[in-house]
Amino acid sequence: MQTITMTAILQKMRDCLVASTALGAWCTTKYGKAPKIYVGIDIRTPPDENSMPHIVLLPAPKEEGLEQSVHIYRVYVAWAIEDATVTTTGNVIEHAGLYDSDTFGQMIWTILAGFSTNCPASRVEYDLDGETFVPVFPGIQTIEIHVPVAIGGNITL
Repeated sequence: MQTITMTAILQKMRDCLVASTALGAWCTTKYGKAPKIYVGIDIRTPPDENSMPHIVLLPAPKEEGLEQSVHIYRVYVAWAIEDATVTTTGNVIEHAGLYDSDTFGQMIWTILAGFSTNCPASRVEYDLDGETFVPVFPGIQTIEIHVPVAIGGNITL
């Protein structure tokens, strides 16, 4: 049966993020450093404000089986930036970090959507968190990769 390991997907996504000069340049311009990328985390000592901007890649449930016509692989991608900038214009108050976190998340999605020419990302569920930890602005996306099952075929990322 054809199959893809979750770690192979995570490593390929990691490599794409590391190789993105646009992502590195944006983070360096905004935050003075390239993003820190985690593949898995230790929940006893999770990434903190000192590691921002950061991206966390985590395996998520996958669906494979002999009766499946399409195998579905999922990856959780979390990110966070820190930005305490607040602007007030009249009676409108805006947190710059919310906008920057969305920009960061969209850049991540754009990079990871095309992480593989053979198995591109098929779907994303994207959530931007703007109300909990100001000045920290986290986000998370669940990326799905749908791979049609081909009898006798091999899958390569």
